[in-house]
Amino acid sequence: MIVSTLALVLASTTIPADHDHGHGHSHHAVEGSSTVAADVRTVDVENRTTLLRHEAMAELSMPAMVMEFRIADDVDISIFERGAALTITAINGDNGLEVIAAEIEHDEHHQH
Repeated sequence: MIVSTLALVLASTTIPADHDHGHGHSHHAVEGSSTVAADVRTVDVENRTTLLRHEAMAELSMPAMVMEFRIADDVDISIFERGAALTITAINGDNGLEVIAAEIEHDEHHQH
């Protein structure tokens, strides 16, 4: 009786609608993340870390500052060049601050 009840409970357990979608990590709209503009100061490709000057990250209770971030394995590290202006999404996870998404910032002021 206990085994059949447990089986029924397990069978009726649902997976959240936003769970993985079958293609690895889902980094869009991650709870506890912050998306801001950042400038690359340095990058360590071997250790996948970068020193960034970033805007205030209200969601992470962090003022604007310069600090080191880990770059997630699925983020294109080639865009982290010294002086590059990026838009990053970061989290404060188990391994500290980590960039989980990044793209080159498109400055509208230079498009005349």
